[in-house]
Amino acid sequence: MFDLNLIAGQRARKLQRMRLRRVTVYGLLVLSLGIAVMYGTMTVNTLILHSRIAEVNAGLDDSMFRAELKRFYTRETQLNTLRPRVSLLERVHDSEFAWLQVARDLAQVIPTDVWLTRMQSRRQDVQHTITLAGVAMTQRSVGDYMLALADAPWVHEADLAFTRRKTLGGNEVMEYELSLTLKTPVGSILE
Repeated sequence: MFDLNLIAGQRARKLQRMRLRRVTVYGLLVLSLGIAVMYGTMTVNTLILHSRIAEVNAGLDDSMFRAELKRFYTRETQLNTLRPRVSLLERVHDSEFAWLQVARDLAQVIPTDVWLTRMQSRRQDVQHTITLAGVAMTQRSVGDYMLALADAPWVHEADLAFTRRKTLGGNEVMEYELSLTLKTPVGSILE
């Protein structure tokens, strides 16, 4: 006779192997399906990326883009031509306060019987000279004006170029010319 328990044990092992095979087959199917979905997604994303690249390349070849690019280069060229001028204007603007100080000091110290008829500025490298010319009632007034200007904080040296008698409107006056050397140059050298 057969032992029935032996058949039941074999049957249980056979069922367990069948379950294990099913799990393995189903697992392989799910894994294959996952790989297929991942590959499909990657293929779709690659196709989308290629279409976007084609759009960008078409946009780069677009005549409007070329016109914009040409306009950009034209503007850049214009900016490069204008930069030195803007720089010069900025330096001139920065020196505005110094020139206002010079004018203020000239007006504050001028005696009542001295008139300024001409003012000339000359700059060579680091040396800046202002020449003042005009008329005065007396030579002493011209000397007082020169000494007062010599004390200005921006004047390095004040020199009298000349004085000479002149008849102006029936009055005898002294024509003068002063030369003021500045401590530091004011303004900008035109380039």
